[in-house]
Amino acid sequence: MKGYAFAFVACVFGIGLGTVHAETAALGDGTHLCAEFNKDYAADPGTAGATYFAWAQAFMTGLNVADMRRSGQSVDLQSKPSSDQESEIRRYCSTHPDFGYLKAVLVLFDTLPKNAPIKRGK
Repeated sequence: MKGYAFAFVACVFGIGLGTVHAETAALGDGTHLCAEFNKDYAADPGTAGATYFAWAQAFMTGLNVADMRRSGQSVDLQSKPSSDQESEIRRYCSTHPDFGYLKAVLVLFDTLPKNAPIKRGK
């Protein structure tokens, strides 16, 4: 999973991949820097929190579905209350303003416990 997450982050931020552009690898509020999220959250916590966290939940769901299709493995997205997940992302962004909000979401995603693997039939 961590290799997949790094590959996606590499695509989003163009790390060593030449012509890949952030705007074509991922779209939406989650592609902003934490500094922008922090500014938006300070100005309107309710709207910014809801908007960005909705993006985070959709992104983590997408990662989970991709992992299930590829390996039969997923994480338990409900293992932590949503409010705790949102707090962890905010805490990460407050201490890492130059990193992407997406990175904060990946850090959270990697802390969630794994579900039992899905066994595929032949």
